[in-house]
Parts: sequence; C-alpha cells; structure tokens
Amino acid sequence: MNRSVVLLAAAILLLRALPTRADEKVKPLDVKPGLWETTVTITLKGRPPGMDEALAKMSPGERAQVEANLPKGPQKMVSKSCITKEELEKPFGFDGEEENCRRTLVRATSNEQEFKVECGEGGATHVSNAHVVAVDPEHVKMTATAVSSKGADRMDVSTTADAKWLGDDCKGED
Repeated sequence: MNRSVVLLAAAILLLRALPTRADEKVKPLDVKPGLWETTVTITLKGRPPGMDEALAKMSPGERAQVEANLPKGPQKMVSKSCITKEELEKPFGFDGEEENCRRTLVRATSNEQEFKVECGEGGATHVSNAHVVAVDPEHVKMTATAVSSKGADRMDVSTTADAKWLGDDCKGED
C-alpha cells in the first residue's frame, strides 16, 4: 500500500460526506462551469479501522514497507478538473447511494452547502461533515472532517480545499 492508496482511501472517506440521493434538493452553488484548479490538503490521524489486522497478516518486510509509506503530516495535492453546468446542478456531481448511511442536509444556498453523513456497517462507523463556500463565482473553499472507527481502531481525517476557476476552456484537465 503506497501513499497514493492511503490518500485515495482518505478521499473516499470524505466523499461520503457528500449527499448522493437523487431526490435530495440542493440549490446549486453560484460558480462558473469550466476548468478549475483545486488544492487539497489532507491530514490523517490514526489508522483506518482494520488496518492493524491486515498488517498482522503481512510479512515483516511487507509491513515495514506499508508503514514507511503512510503519510507523515499533511499531504497536499493539486489537480485540474472540468466542471460542467450539469454537474454544478447536482451536489458536486455525485450520483448513486450508499447503503447503511443517514444523510443530513444542513444548509444549501447559492453560496454555501453543508452536509453531514453517518454510516455504520459490520461494527464500523463513519461520520463526515463537509462545508463548502462559494467565495465568488471563481473561488470555492471547503473544509471537511471524517471519523471512521471500529472498536478501538479510529482514523480522523481533516481536509481543506481551495479551488479557483481557470477559464471556460477545459483543455489542461488532469
């Protein structure tokens, strides 16, 4: 498991904080469609539930390699993505629904969206909160927290993101 896999796992945990039900009415953020550059900083504390069990099944060399690749300190990523008008009409463009989750829409205005999601399955729980602010049509800020736990295992994820609109043309997307 390399650092990218751990960061992807953290991102997946945070995505659970976004509403995904098709019937959930969310007022779209007042931002421009087009090419956006997003800088995300993720800070992890603890280990994902079940990780110690998985590590116990590995050889000492594999375990050492996995532990050496775990992020130490905040991880920063920058990406570019094309956001269409249709995607802006949905909560962050996500479709589908996860079982065993209760979603709460806290606030949805043209310049602010806030969501809470609580999930539980197989003795594990996951609680996420996300707050998105459209500073203006070309700048968006997000903060999110997530806690996943099972028994004594617990992982806290804290994320901040700053996104800026680069233009109408989506050339240069990652």
